[in-house]
Amino acid sequence: MADFVRDDEFYMTLVTFKVQNVHFRVPVDAFEARSEVFRDMFALPNESAEGRSDDIPIVLEGIDVDDFKALLRFLYPKKRASTVRLSQKEWMGIHTLAHMWGFEEARKASNASLVDMEDSIAKVEIATRYDYDDWRRKAYEELAKRPDPLSSVHGILPEIKA
Repeated sequence: MADFVRDDEFYMTLVTFKVQNVHFRVPVDAFEARSEVFRDMFALPNESAEGRSDDIPIVLEGIDVDDFKALLRFLYPKKRASTVRLSQKEWMGIHTLAHMWGFEEARKASNASLVDMEDSIAKVEIATRYDYDDWRRKAYEELAKRPDPLSSVHGILPEIKA
């Protein structure tokens, strides 16, 4: 029997995730506090000890390692006082996972970062995937005003075969 008390603020439970062939061990608090999906999952009884060690990680199937890493960079920034500096690709990965797992704060931050990106074609793709009518309208206006014509390389126009 333990003769100590765990501090509420500085006694962290860690969780191990496996994404593709990479293990990540992070404090569980950000997942529980920021995602209803993970909060519900961690509230379930865990008799198998899944996620408590490298031997039995929580396996996240179909998730890209780089996308997951970007989400972790957002959830656990190295410098708390500064804003998170991520690439457009990382923000797109965060956006995908935030939608999937209900990370509302990450979704809003990625949305704010991506809405002003210069890549109108990527904007159309995101607008279509997540049904953002305002993004789609803005992206089509940008594409209509661009000096260079679109081609099948961009993935929007069908490829014309002779």
